[in-house]
Amino acid sequence: MRKSVSKGVCAAGFILFLMLFLSSCATTDTAGRTDITTSEPGAAAETVTVEQQSKEQQEAAIMAEPGKQWQTKDQKLLDAINGFQIEKIYFDYDKYDLSSESRNVLSNKAQWLKANTGFKVRIEGNCDERGTNEYNLALGERRAQAAFNFLVTVGVPAERISTISFGEEKPFDPGHDEEAWAKNRRDEFVLSE
Repeated sequence: MRKSVSKGVCAAGFILFLMLFLSSCATTDTAGRTDITTSEPGAAAETVTVEQQSKEQQEAAIMAEPGKQWQTKDQKLLDAINGFQIEKIYFDYDKYDLSSESRNVLSNKAQWLKANTGFKVRIEGNCDERGTNEYNLALGERRAQAAFNFLVTVGVPAERISTISFGEEKPFDPGHDEEAWAKNRRDEFVLSE
Protein backbone atom coordinates (compact mmCIF):
# COMPACT_ATOMS: atom_id res chain seq x y z
CA MET A 1 0.00 0.00 0.00
CA ARG A 2 2.79 2.36 0.93
CA LYS A 3 4.59 1.67 -2.41
CA SER A 4 1.51 2.46 -4.50
CA VAL A 5 0.93 5.79 -2.67
CA SER A 6 4.61 6.64 -3.04
CA LYS A 7 4.50 5.81 -6.78
CA GLY A 8 1.35 7.94 -7.20
CA VAL A 9 2.91 10.94 -5.44
CA CYS A 10 6.08 10.60 -7.52
CA ALA A 11 4.10 10.34 -10.75
CA ALA A 12 1.97 13.35 -9.84
CA GLY A 13 5.07 15.35 -8.89
CA PHE A 14 6.77 14.43 -12.15
CA ILE A 15 3.71 15.40 -14.21
CA LEU A 16 3.41 18.71 -12.32
CA PHE A 17 7.11 19.43 -12.88
CA LEU A 18 6.79 18.58 -16.58
CA MET A 19 3.73 20.83 -16.99
CA LEU A 20 5.44 23.77 -15.27
CA PHE A 21 8.61 23.30 -17.28
CA LEU A 22 6.80 23.16 -20.61
CA SER A 23 4.50 26.08 -19.82
CA SER A 24 7.41 28.35 -18.84
CA CYS A 25 9.29 27.76 -22.09
CA ALA A 26 6.70 28.75 -24.69
CA THR A 27 2.96 29.16 -25.10
CA THR A 28 0.76 29.80 -28.10
CA ASP A 29 -2.33 32.00 -27.83
CA THR A 30 -5.41 31.90 -30.04
CA ALA A 31 -3.91 34.35 -32.53
CA GLY A 32 -1.00 31.99 -33.21
CA ARG A 33 1.66 34.19 -31.59
CA THR A 34 4.41 32.59 -29.60
CA ASP A 35 5.39 34.21 -26.32
CA ILE A 36 8.98 33.75 -25.23
CA THR A 37 10.00 34.19 -21.62
CA THR A 38 13.58 35.15 -20.98
CA SER A 39 15.35 35.64 -17.72
CA GLU A 40 18.96 36.26 -16.93
CA PRO A 41 20.39 35.56 -13.48
CA GLY A 42 19.44 38.40 -11.14
CA ALA A 43 16.98 39.98 -13.62
CA ALA A 44 13.20 39.89 -13.79
CA ALA A 45 11.61 37.64 -16.40
CA GLU A 46 10.52 39.42 -19.58
CA THR A 47 7.90 38.17 -22.03
CA VAL A 48 8.10 39.36 -25.63
CA THR A 49 6.04 38.08 -28.52
CA VAL A 50 7.92 36.98 -31.61
CA GLU A 51 5.85 39.46 -33.62
CA GLN A 52 6.90 42.34 -31.35
CA GLN A 53 10.50 41.29 -31.49
CA SER A 54 10.60 41.18 -35.27
CA LYS A 55 8.68 44.48 -35.56
CA GLU A 56 11.19 46.17 -33.23
CA GLN A 57 14.05 44.69 -35.26
CA GLN A 58 12.46 45.98 -38.48
CA GLU A 59 12.02 49.47 -37.03
CA ALA A 60 15.62 49.46 -35.82
CA ALA A 61 16.80 48.49 -39.30
CA ILE A 62 14.74 51.26 -40.90
CA MET A 63 16.00 53.83 -38.36
CA ALA A 64 19.57 52.80 -39.10
CA GLU A 65 19.25 53.58 -42.82
CA PRO A 66 21.60 56.48 -43.56
CA GLY A 67 20.10 59.76 -44.73
CA LYS A 68 16.54 58.98 -43.65
CA GLN A 69 14.72 60.39 -40.68
CA TRP A 70 11.93 58.16 -39.51
CA GLN A 71 9.50 59.29 -36.85
CA THR A 72 6.47 57.76 -35.27
CA LYS A 73 3.14 59.49 -35.80
CA ASP A 74 3.15 60.61 -32.16
CA GLN A 75 6.63 62.10 -32.50
CA LYS A 76 5.58 64.04 -35.59
CA LEU A 77 2.60 65.47 -33.70
CA LEU A 78 4.82 66.43 -30.74
CA ASP A 79 7.24 68.14 -33.11
CA ALA A 80 4.37 70.02 -34.76
CA ILE A 81 3.02 71.13 -31.37
CA ASN A 82 6.47 72.30 -30.28
CA GLY A 83 6.96 74.17 -33.56
CA PHE A 84 3.58 75.84 -33.15
CA GLN A 85 4.32 76.95 -29.60
CA ILE A 86 7.91 78.07 -30.18
CA GLU A 87 7.02 80.53 -32.94
CA LYS A 88 6.07 83.91 -31.47
CA ILE A 89 4.96 87.19 -32.97
CA TYR A 90 6.62 90.47 -32.03
CA PHE A 91 5.48 94.07 -31.70
CA ASP A 92 7.03 97.51 -31.99
CA TYR A 93 7.45 99.64 -28.89
CA ASP A 94 4.10 100.69 -27.41
CA LYS A 95 2.19 99.11 -30.35
CA TYR A 96 -0.25 96.26 -30.78
CA ASP A 97 -0.82 96.31 -34.53
CA LEU A 98 0.26 93.24 -36.49
CA SER A 99 3.19 93.45 -38.90
CA SER A 100 3.09 91.59 -42.21
CA GLU A 101 5.51 89.05 -40.72
CA SER A 102 3.17 88.55 -37.74
CA ARG A 103 0.20 88.06 -40.07
CA ASN A 104 2.15 85.40 -41.99
CA VAL A 105 2.96 83.56 -38.75
CA LEU A 106 -0.67 83.80 -37.64
CA SER A 107 -1.88 82.53 -41.04
CA ASN A 108 0.29 79.43 -40.58
CA LYS A 109 -1.02 78.96 -37.05
CA ALA A 110 -4.60 79.30 -38.31
CA GLN A 111 -4.02 76.60 -40.94
CA TRP A 112 -2.57 74.29 -38.29
CA LEU A 113 -5.46 74.92 -35.89
CA LYS A 114 -8.04 74.27 -38.64
CA ALA A 115 -6.30 71.00 -39.51
CA ASN A 116 -6.00 69.96 -35.84
CA THR A 117 -9.47 70.65 -34.49
CA GLY A 118 -8.86 68.82 -31.20
CA PHE A 119 -6.61 71.64 -29.97
CA LYS A 120 -7.30 74.99 -28.35
CA VAL A 121 -4.84 77.86 -28.12
CA ARG A 122 -4.16 80.40 -25.39
CA ILE A 123 -2.57 83.63 -26.63
CA GLU A 124 -0.31 85.24 -24.05
CA GLY A 125 0.36 88.96 -24.51
CA ASN A 126 3.68 90.26 -23.15
CA CYS A 127 5.46 93.62 -22.90
CA ASP A 128 8.89 94.97 -22.09
CA GLU A 129 9.62 96.46 -18.69
CA ARG A 130 9.06 100.10 -19.64
CA GLY A 131 5.78 101.60 -18.45
CA THR A 132 3.62 100.93 -15.41
CA ASN A 133 2.36 97.47 -14.52
CA GLU A 134 -1.23 98.53 -15.24
CA TYR A 135 -0.35 100.03 -18.60
CA ASN A 136 1.65 96.96 -19.64
CA LEU A 137 -1.12 94.57 -18.59
CA ALA A 138 -3.56 96.52 -20.78
CA LEU A 139 -1.08 96.65 -23.68
CA GLY A 140 -0.41 92.91 -23.37
CA GLU A 141 -4.17 92.28 -23.53
CA ARG A 142 -4.48 94.42 -26.69
CA ARG A 143 -1.61 92.46 -28.27
CA ALA A 144 -3.22 89.13 -27.45
CA GLN A 145 -6.59 90.43 -28.68
CA ALA A 146 -5.03 91.53 -32.00
CA ALA A 147 -3.85 87.95 -32.63
CA PHE A 148 -7.22 86.59 -31.46
CA ASN A 149 -9.10 88.85 -33.92
CA PHE A 150 -6.84 87.81 -36.79
CA LEU A 151 -7.29 84.08 -36.11
CA VAL A 152 -11.08 84.42 -35.87
CA THR A 153 -11.16 86.48 -39.09
CA VAL A 154 -9.38 83.72 -41.01
CA GLY A 155 -11.71 81.00 -39.73
CA VAL A 156 -10.55 79.65 -36.39
CA PRO A 157 -13.60 79.32 -34.09
CA ALA A 158 -13.47 81.89 -31.26
CA GLU A 159 -14.39 79.25 -28.66
CA ARG A 160 -11.07 77.51 -29.32
CA ILE A 161 -9.04 80.63 -28.49
CA SER A 162 -8.42 82.36 -25.16
CA THR A 163 -6.23 85.32 -24.26
CA ILE A 164 -4.29 86.44 -21.22
CA SER A 165 -1.92 89.32 -20.55
CA PHE A 166 1.22 88.94 -18.49
CA GLY A 167 2.31 92.52 -19.10
CA GLU A 168 5.97 92.75 -18.13
CA GLU A 169 5.81 89.84 -15.66
CA LYS A 170 7.27 87.11 -17.92
CA PRO A 171 10.21 88.57 -19.83
CA PHE A 172 11.79 86.29 -22.40
CA ASP A 173 15.10 88.14 -22.08
CA PRO A 174 16.02 89.59 -18.66
CA GLY A 175 18.26 92.27 -20.20
CA HIS A 176 17.65 96.00 -19.91
CA ASP A 177 18.40 97.22 -23.43
CA GLU A 178 16.57 97.54 -26.76
CA GLU A 179 17.65 94.07 -27.91
CA ALA A 180 16.11 92.45 -24.81
CA TRP A 181 13.02 94.67 -24.90
CA ALA A 182 12.34 93.74 -28.55
CA LYS A 183 12.26 90.04 -27.58
CA ASN A 184 9.90 90.74 -24.69
CA ARG A 185 7.25 92.59 -26.77
CA ARG A 186 5.55 89.45 -28.02
CA ASP A 187 2.59 87.10 -28.13
CA GLU A 188 3.18 83.47 -27.22
CA PHE A 189 0.87 80.59 -28.13
CA VAL A 190 0.14 77.66 -25.81
CA LEU A 191 -1.85 74.66 -27.05
CA SER A 192 -4.16 72.46 -25.02
CA GLU A 193 -6.59 69.68 -25.85
